[in-house]
Amino acid sequence: MKKFMFVFLLLLVSIGIGENKALAESITTEVNYGIENDIDQEEIDRRLGIVFDYLNENANDDFTNQPSLVFNIPVGEGVTVNAEVSNQKVLRTRAFGEYEDYIEANNTYNYRLQLTNLVGSGDVTIYTVNYTTGSPIAPGKDVYSIRVNNISITGTPPSGFSVGHTNTYIKDNNNIIVSTGGYITYKRVLLADKTINFNDVSLGSSSGGKLLVRYSYRVN
Repeated sequence: MKKFMFVFLLLLVSIGIGENKALAESITTEVNYGIENDIDQEEIDRRLGIVFDYLNENANDDFTNQPSLVFNIPVGEGVTVNAEVSNQKVLRTRAFGEYEDYIEANNTYNYRLQLTNLVGSGDVTIYTVNYTTGSPIAPGKDVYSIRVNNISITGTPPSGFSVGHTNTYIKDNNNIIVSTGGYITYKRVLLADKTINFNDVSLGSSSGGKLLVRYSYRVN
């Protein structure tokens, strides 16, 4: 009987060791996969620069009754970032109205930029500016002052990451051109943080009631 119990205990120990080894190997594989497929901050900034340059050239076109402008922007070999831009009027009932790239006096809008797959693994980052237009700066001129009410940066992080810090700022508010910006950070154990910098996003009112948005990016 004692011999049987001894053999049984040895069997349990061996099973336990096997399970722990399998778990350790699984964790190691996941970590190594994350490191091998990791991109550094310099690469993120480079991709963001390409995206913002592209948007500056193409994202101020007419929406032509579309709810948004959608761009698939190549940023490297086999890597494409999806960018979606929209400008939606907020109705006085707090509901949302139509999407448009032209603005009118004394109305509130949400300007929204959504970036998908900037870091990789299906990340989605959304930059939203809520702003209100004033009266025309001169009779017969469809140019308005812009007052930014708030900015939000939200995101779905890459696989295995979590949302870290966010920060926003507003400069020269209540003017024809208002600068906004901020950042969001994605965090993961054993890997460096990933920061997406919106530095900066300027909203401007042009003649004819046209909304113009210019993007800048940080160069290290």
